[in-house]
Amino acid sequence: MNLESVAKIGVTMSVEYEKIKTTTKLQEFVGDNGFEVFQITNDGVPIITTSDELLEFTFTYNCATYRFEAKLEKTYIKDNLILAQYKIDGKIAKVQRRESFRLDIRLGAVVRLITAEDEETVRTIDICEGGMQFEALKKYYPKQTLKCLIFLYTDKELHINAEVVRTVKCKDDDNITNVSVRFINVSKEQQSVLRKFVLKQQLLLRKRLR
Repeated sequence: MNLESVAKIGVTMSVEYEKIKTTTKLQEFVGDNGFEVFQITNDGVPIITTSDELLEFTFTYNCATYRFEAKLEKTYIKDNLILAQYKIDGKIAKVQRRESFRLDIRLGAVVRLITAEDEETVRTIDICEGGMQFEALKKYYPKQTLKCLIFLYTDKELHINAEVVRTVKCKDDDNITNVSVRFINVSKEQQSVLRKFVLKQQLLLRKRLR
């Protein structure tokens, strides 16, 4: 498979290099195994690599997660943006198949550690039947358990527990962290509410795209 067959322009990619974890966004496909992204930075500082060094890229699209390694080809400025072109080294691997559709949507939510009282008001990046991703100012760490209150509709709230799966610094703002969680101890009622909500929004999205 090539990148264009499993991704779309604008998809967020997680990037790992040595002990650094950050994110960037896909800007363009270049040939069969090349692609263009925003210059990759860590806390605002560009990550400098040679043409022989490999970076690991991971992204999710169409309910599946993909991973591959790539080498830097060149960096350049286009439309006042610093961009970087990479070439995929080896094959793109599908590493996970999601059990439910992941909906890109901004919802209000309140989260707190299950062992603490301090709450944080956040906004989701996406949500599905099995978990969600949200933007946070506070620091969270994998394996932590959260109590979440999600405002699905103006008149519908969902109380649910979640476990932090991973955290990645936001590409556009170093003060914000993208936090991915999976829902835990989900009741049949909670599962039904999530499934119906995601399905309804998915149908509305399809209607708008017609």
